[in-house]
Amino acid sequence: MPIREFVCTECGTDFEKIVRTSQAQDAIACPSCGSRELSKKLSGFAAHSGASRASAPAPMCPGGGMCGAEGLCGMNRN
Repeated sequence: MPIREFVCTECGTDFEKIVRTSQAQDAIACPSCGSRELSKKLSGFAAHSGASRASAPAPMCPGGGMCGAEGLCGMNRN
């Protein structure tokens, strides 16, 4: 069963809910105010591997991120 994220359009509460695929969104209510006026949030996901190695650091722009034009440094060339 997937975990869905919602935001209440009445009070602004963000919450998660385990939702069965057959369960209608109309049956879900805000845990704070009870409203059924909800919007689905776009959710990211995380993957976990069994490996215990560290991830590589993100590359740094040699100009300190201050490149004034496209192609000025090697970081933003296609």
